[in-house]
Amino acid sequence: MKYIVFDINRPLIHNDSGVAFNTRHIHERRTMQLSELMIINEGEIFLRHLEPYHLKKNDVLFLPQGIEHYGTRPSDCRLHFHHFVIPYDFSIVGEEQASILAADSNLAVLPMQHSLKNSAATMMLSNQLQQYSGHIPSTTLARNSLLMAIIGEILVDFRVNDSNIGHKRLHSMLNYIDNNFPHYDISVKSLAENFGYNEKYIAFLFKKYVGVTPSRYIIAAKMHEARNLLINTTDSVNTIALNLNYENVHYFYRQFKAFFGATPSQVRSRYTKTHEITLSPKDE
Repeated sequence: MKYIVFDINRPLIHNDSGVAFNTRHIHERRTMQLSELMIINEGEIFLRHLEPYHLKKNDVLFLPQGIEHYGTRPSDCRLHFHHFVIPYDFSIVGEEQASILAADSNLAVLPMQHSLKNSAATMMLSNQLQQYSGHIPSTTLARNSLLMAIIGEILVDFRVNDSNIGHKRLHSMLNYIDNNFPHYDISVKSLAENFGYNEKYIAFLFKKYVGVTPSRYIIAAKMHEARNLLINTTDSVNTIALNLNYENVHYFYRQFKAFFGATPSQVRSRYTKTHEITLSPKDE
């Protein structure tokens, strides 16, 4: 999916708004000097703009200025349209870069297409902007403000939905780590290869939802498993290190001590002494 990124603190310039009705219509091929926001009320429409889109009720589509778009199939739909100008630089990026840029509160990072989960506020503002555009004398400032309010509602709706998507993606990676770290040498690179994500995107998800880097999470999983094996088995420290894919046992020692503040032998010894039950003669 493609995303449009622009400075949310700088105003967009509204041009006009309206309602379009399509009956078995194929959207014409054109490259506009204006950007367009479509909000589908009823029916469906098929378009291509950098990539194909099949839009249904409550879907929104951003068509940035200067890029060709056209219909790919006959469509029956009713939609709101808002034409505007982005009077400064904007960019179109892929999903991984969009996820990283979304951390910047000064940027609007919006998918070219989004399905509104809560469309009431967006539609109310869209109707109001149409009235201001066509029937009621209005100032440019008022129309620009309404346009930004509509985009703000879409941005909030998207961020809530995107957060859920991020949680699902992260959950699948955490499950993979938890189930496989004792058997495989897992790294950020191997996660990227297995899940098809960029390493920076994986780092972003972990930092946002877990609060630590992927490497730190993997190390923590190994260290807690090592501690569990030390206190619940009689395996040697060397065997435990090798079973956790540490080829260098000395490195395992150093990492364990840095994590717990004690050596593996000290942890095993302390646990054993804490749980020893010594019966004195008078207790027997």
